[in-house]
Amino acid sequence: MTDTSTHSQPAVSGPGGFRRGALAVFRAIGAITLLACVVQIVFAGLGSYGASFDAHRTLGGIIGMLTVLMLIVVLVARPSWLSVGLTVLVVLLATAGQTILANLGDDTDAWFGGIHALNGLVIMGLLSRLSFGEKGFTAARTEVDA
Repeated sequence: MTDTSTHSQPAVSGPGGFRRGALAVFRAIGAITLLACVVQIVFAGLGSYGASFDAHRTLGGIIGMLTVLMLIVVLVARPSWLSVGLTVLVVLLATAGQTILANLGDDTDAWFGGIHALNGLVIMGLLSRLSFGEKGFTAARTEVDA
């Protein structure tokens, strides 16, 4: 019987250091964007009880820009096609989707405002999974050689 305790650790193949760094940046931006969404809910509540909606509108624009930045970074990191696709979905929901729903809620029917809020929760769920999911959609695929 041979002693295998002196052998080196199994080799792990995966994305290079630059892509791993980009993945860490992607997750950090996702976490910051998720936190901004929590603050966005507070701003919406304040606006509905008499305060101005200006802070809500401004932060909404910032959240949209953060999601576009996430898309750029995930294209560099390329952790999986699923993570890229879900990030594209987040960008579409957070930019065009939220803008259209908010405007329809203001101009036509308040139900669109309700859908706007639900859309925000969907965005938060996707951001949470992309940023914090255990071996989630953004986890770098690695293989351990035996």
